[in-house]
Amino acid sequence: MKSWLRLLGSAVVLKALMALSGLIMVGFLVGHLGGNLFIYLGKDALNDYAAGLHSMGGLLWLVRLGLLGSLFVHITTAIVLTRRNRHSHPQSYAVRSALGSSLPSRYMALTGSMLGVYICFHLAHFTLKWTHPEFAQDPSDVYSMIVLSFQHPGLAGLYVLAMILIGMHLYHGVQSAVASLGFYHPLYTKWVRAGAITLSTTLVLGFSSIPIAVLFGLIT
Repeated sequence: MKSWLRLLGSAVVLKALMALSGLIMVGFLVGHLGGNLFIYLGKDALNDYAAGLHSMGGLLWLVRLGLLGSLFVHITTAIVLTRRNRHSHPQSYAVRSALGSSLPSRYMALTGSMLGVYICFHLAHFTLKWTHPEFAQDPSDVYSMIVLSFQHPGLAGLYVLAMILIGMHLYHGVQSAVASLGFYHPLYTKWVRAGAITLSTTLVLGFSSIPIAVLFGLIT
């Protein structure tokens, strides 16, 4: 039993858990962006998509619980590894010496913490509707919720800033996750880096385009 506990608490296992949980959330972001882009097809298209998700019932909640579990694992392993690294020797999320030091890598803890705050606000805003109780009057009209929210420059700017933070976090995080899972090799490092750049840029531009389009009246 003790040997299993030591194994689960080893740096290799913790990094693997951090990587897998992070990649699960990346997959969610890709799917979430695909759903959000229905807004460009009009009000009915987005609301029908949202209604389809809510019709999944228990399966939808299973996905939500899975995401929350992944988030918990990701945060917990990050905290444990960070504390260990500070008490032993400087070692990044995965292999800093191999991946090189960059601005996103140096601020992973900061961007991760800020994104944690953003996630709480995002859930309170669109899911729980605590920040805008009036949205609860017609929860099926997701299109109007988005448009009314992002007509406020402060909210639109906040979401764009959050997307930039996500891009920074993912750029280094995806590369580190691949390395932590044992797939790092000089022969394809450049392809992993290119994929991380493409993925993070696509997500930042895709998500940011919606509040910007609403703010400038392109979506009304």
